[in-house]
Amino acid sequence: MPMNPGNHREGDILHQNEIETSSPEELRSQGGIEALAQGAEDNIEAKLKELEEQVNKNYDLYLRTYAEMENLKKRFQKEKEAYLKFGSEGLLRSLLVVLDNLEAAMEHLKKGSDLKAVEEGLMLTLKSFYEALEKAGVSRIEAKGKAFDPNLHEALMEKEHEGDSRVVLEELQKGYMLYDRLLRPSKVVISKSTEKKD
Repeated sequence: MPMNPGNHREGDILHQNEIETSSPEELRSQGGIEALAQGAEDNIEAKLKELEEQVNKNYDLYLRTYAEMENLKKRFQKEKEAYLKFGSEGLLRSLLVVLDNLEAAMEHLKKGSDLKAVEEGLMLTLKSFYEALEKAGVSRIEAKGKAFDPNLHEALMEKEHEGDSRVVLEELQKGYMLYDRLLRPSKVVISKSTEKKD
């Protein structure tokens, strides 16, 4: 129950005044200030030690993370260099088979072998070469009979022709794509309509 200040007895007020007005000498004699100061100092030292430990842990974590990042960078760089150096290894192995077949065909020609057998060998070699290119993502652009597309074809000549104009009539050099990127455009002859306009 709240007490009205006017209801205090004289003894209560004196007791409060005694506590509030204790002299430093009285507190020292009781060991209060020194104990309080020692407790505060111990508490500050404990907190400081805890913070130092946390700072050291964070710094160690930072150093380890930084070292891991540097190691990853080095590893990725080595992998990139290896990929650039050896990335075409599969294609080159396929081309070595083609080279072996061409060398065998040349040996047969030198020995005066049957030309039909040499022709068949060359056809098989050409087939294996196309397969090697296909495995590497290279595909031939189909041009003949198609509408001229400047993104895929390079027109070298125009020939008058009945029917639609700008249709590929002849393919002088084949064009190739690497997946969806143009490696080389088809060099073509395109039609020029012979119809006269009135």
